[in-house]
Amino acid sequence: MAALLQQTDDPVSLVSGFVSFVEGQLTLEPRVMMTKTRAWALDAETAPVAPLPSASVLPVPSTAHQLLMRCQALLIQLLHNGWRYQEQSAIGQAELLANDLTAVGFYRLSHVLAQFRNTESEARVEAMNNGVLLCEQLFPMLQQQG
Repeated sequence: MAALLQQTDDPVSLVSGFVSFVEGQLTLEPRVMMTKTRAWALDAETAPVAPLPSASVLPVPSTAHQLLMRCQALLIQLLHNGWRYQEQSAIGQAELLANDLTAVGFYRLSHVLAQFRNTESEARVEAMNNGVLLCEQLFPMLQQQG
């Protein structure tokens, strides 16, 4: 884990795990660490390697489908965890994703994600409500793309 945290060419961008607060001490037990290119499940047992039957190999999703899946994951993360501990990273992810969505023509979705930059609480509540509506729109789009 120390080697992951020290690397500079592909720095750790997300750490997920269990948080406990005991006797005034906040402790994080990391379970997953992610960089822009890789993810590590810490203390995980690997399954034995076996060849996959060719029938279970799925085609690579289209760029639009990948963007919709990224958007869905970000919105679910925000709706599940809220802003409290992920504000800056969520805003950064939303901005990058908004640019990518604009590039492929998802203008409305990009516009709603760009609203997360607003720091006023009333605007954030509205943006989160729009996020819920967008999740409802994303599910049929993802099914259609898949």
